[in-house]
Amino acid sequence: MQRSTTYRTATDTVSSRFWSKTKRNEQTGCLEWTAGFSSNGYGSFKWDGQNQSAHTFAWFLYTGDFAPHGMDVAHNCNNKSCVEWTHLYLATRAQNTRDAYRDGLMHPNNGNSAKTHCPKGHPYSVDNVYVRAGTNRRDCRTCRSEYAKRRRN
Repeated sequence: MQRSTTYRTATDTVSSRFWSKTKRNEQTGCLEWTAGFSSNGYGSFKWDGQNQSAHTFAWFLYTGDFAPHGMDVAHNCNNKSCVEWTHLYLATRAQNTRDAYRDGLMHPNNGNSAKTHCPKGHPYSVDNVYVRAGTNRRDCRTCRSEYAKRRRN
């Protein structure tokens, strides 16, 4: 979460509370968050009445400031629970997204282009795919045909 630099700094008590919720992973070198997690899989820490991403708050504790506007705190270890300072870096949202694609953490179109069959199990083959005009959205020709038949009856 982006915060203005006018907010108060973390006290030693807050810092101690934060670091008490971490554990070192000896195999990876990651300092992993062990407390609450948000729905997107990142660690979550409540400070100053608001939930913060744990890795973003770790960045704040190390640097004394939150990431500048337009920048994300990113992981070079690809571990969403990691708050290890040496595993974090600043990146634009576009850079962070490109890194995630490169490292196999994200797939274009949220993985839909990698699907080989429609939800009903029909193959997305050349002769069974309809691509909607002006979009990259694929529809299953078999399902479209079955739907049209049901509507006519």
